[in-house]
Amino acid sequence: MKPSHNHVYMSGIKLGTDSFPTYEEGIKREWIIGNGLGGYASSTIIGAATRTYHGLLVASLKNAPGRVLLLSSLDEEISINEEIYRLANHKFPDTISPTGFNYLSEFVLTPFPIWVYKPGAFTVNKKVFTVHNSSNDSTTCVLYDVTSGKEGALLRIFPLINSRDFHFTIRSGYLSFSQEAYTSGVKLESCNGFEFSLSSNLQYYSDPRWYYNLEYDAEKERGLNFQEDNFNPGYFESKLKPGTSRFFIAASTGDVSSLTIEQVDELYTKEVYRQDLLASNSKLTEPFALKLLRATDTFIVKSPYSGDDTVIAGYHWYSDWGRDAMVSLPGLLLVPNRFTEAKSTLKHFARYCRKGLIPNTFLFFGENPVYNTVDASLWFIHALDRYFAYTKDLPTISDIWDTVDNIIDNQISGTP
Repeated sequence: MKPSHNHVYMSGIKLGTDSFPTYEEGIKREWIIGNGLGGYASSTIIGAATRTYHGLLVASLKNAPGRVLLLSSLDEEISINEEIYRLANHKFPDTISPTGFNYLSEFVLTPFPIWVYKPGAFTVNKKVFTVHNSSNDSTTCVLYDVTSGKEGALLRIFPLINSRDFHFTIRSGYLSFSQEAYTSGVKLESCNGFEFSLSSNLQYYSDPRWYYNLEYDAEKERGLNFQEDNFNPGYFESKLKPGTSRFFIAASTGDVSSLTIEQVDELYTKEVYRQDLLASNSKLTEPFALKLLRATDTFIVKSPYSGDDTVIAGYHWYSDWGRDAMVSLPGLLLVPNRFTEAKSTLKHFARYCRKGLIPNTFLFFGENPVYNTVDASLWFIHALDRYFAYTKDLPTISDIWDTVDNIIDNQISGTP
């Protein structure tokens, strides 16, 4: 039987053109994938940013609180003779330009977002994934398979970049970039001190310009600042031969200047294997349970300070919160047999217990947690009990028991 446009398979989702016949319909659904460090890539299914929180590289950096938007989008265009097919989507005052969703024939999330565009005699398969837990460097890779039925076509990809706290918007007058260009990419440094790089197997050309007055619909609805400017440092370019050509662009807070297409394929295969291993080790068999497992994996991240695992309370804007972590721990980590991460998460919060209180929040991985919840500590004891019920790990219980004593003593005598 032919699957419907909303057919769910292999823990994934497949959407056809009936899900994005217009821009307004296309921005109703969003996707997000995490990198295991608190950073992520996220947007709508048509690739149009509607929030300040949307971007292809939103990094959680050890030397900066919160998360920082670095790569907002990649705008692709294919030109042949006098025709230009633009695949991007942007909202400006009173207009949407370009309208690439008109070429979009399919969106798939299994487990990473894939777009299939069919402009003219071309087919573009675009895939986005993040490199998981990569030595404290946040990296997003975008893979392209471009099939051309004509000679003389040209592919250009324009990166739109930024360098700001993901809660806010910014204007060109308050932000500037220096760039060190090389054949296959560019190293960028913003005036506010953030460094990152873009690399590709396409050729890079420096051609700096600004995109002014981009609008974010979701922020406008919330009554917040919804207009900003993004910087375009240049573009990546390659001629297309008849048949299928493969390209990549990597954006990273680390050095990716020597990255090859073969290495990007290896990184993708490694991440698919990691997620498949999670599913296999979980011993879950129900399709919906496996779908939840893949979706919730984004919430388990490494704290850059303690080195332990912790749980993000929600996306896009939450950090790790003690109460939320303890309430969710049995479902997130015990049911799917993620016992190592469960133990690490419990130790993380136990390490910061003060006067009988588990931190309510870490304010984006800072080392000065906020202690303004009383029942997180009781949820901690409950989570520890559930952990022991699943694992019978008495040595870990013994290691953490001083924290339990501390909680009980302070609950009796009175907490701050």
